[in-house]
Amino acid sequence: IRQQRAAVEKAAERYEPLVELQQSVNVKKELLTVAMGAEFGWRETLAALGAKIPADVWLTNMDLIFEDEYGMLTLYGLTYNHPATARWAEELATAGNISAVRIGFSAVEKSEDSELVRFELRAQVAPGELYQPPGGSEE
Repeated sequence: IRQQRAAVEKAAERYEPLVELQQSVNVKKELLTVAMGAEFGWRETLAALGAKIPADVWLTNMDLIFEDEYGMLTLYGLTYNHPATARWAEELATAGNISAVRIGFSAVEKSEDSELVRFELRAQVAPGELYQPPGGSEE
């Protein structure tokens, strides 16, 4: 039994760096939660954006600022016309954790060879739940 125990303890020493890494991740996750005030479900929000964006709309940037319980999501992008911006705003309003969608601005920009519409959409987002992979755990 002593030999088996010594062998198991020796094998467990190989996993010590992983245990330390997990502890470090847990500490950083707690700090992030305190800093943000709530954990944010990025996976669900990004999936909603990707599922709702029309083919003729392109994102150029996005900001997310949390105040209290909810966050303000600001999306910047380009499209060919104003109706495409309006369609995307309508579609985003149907997403689960996105609400109060409004168009900040939608303006035509002309260049030498084309004409595009630059827009800004703003929406309120709920924190949501963090994604947990099937069968996964944090241990």
